[in-house]
Amino acid sequence: MARPAKLPQHPIRLLRITLGLTRRDFAELIGVSADTIASIENNRLGVSEKFARRVSFVTGANCAKLRKGRFGQLKNSGGKIYRASDYRRRRRLFDNLPNDVIALRASELCKQIRNLLSLSAKKNRLAVAYCDIADCHSPVRSAEEVSGERVLRLELAPFHEA
Repeated sequence: MARPAKLPQHPIRLLRITLGLTRRDFAELIGVSADTIASIENNRLGVSEKFARRVSFVTGANCAKLRKGRFGQLKNSGGKIYRASDYRRRRRLFDNLPNDVIALRASELCKQIRNLLSLSAKKNRLAVAYCDIADCHSPVRSAEEVSGERVLRLELAPFHEA
């Protein structure tokens, strides 16, 4: 009796085998349970965007190929065939980062978050001020779609004093 054809392996399984890690070791590296890795490798669980980004960050594998890649193919973030040396190179890079570089990057990210929050607050204040002005000018309201989002357009009618 003929043996059934071997199915192509899931990109996560290929990555784990390429790195020479057990499911438990790989799960610990990524920060998930070994059962999650087993479920993904056996196609019982899909690869989420967050999980693919995490694996890509830690290993240097191509995020898109991990999520949507064909079985049997594994690419690095540069689009070339992924090798264990890619992981070792990435690991050395992160292991040798001085603490001040990490602290500097963390402070830059905090500054960017503060700026985004500040812009959001300014946007809200501007919207309130615009609505206050619009109430004085009896606005004509209309809604339209702009790049997939519903946007309310306020056109000001001329101001008339009584």
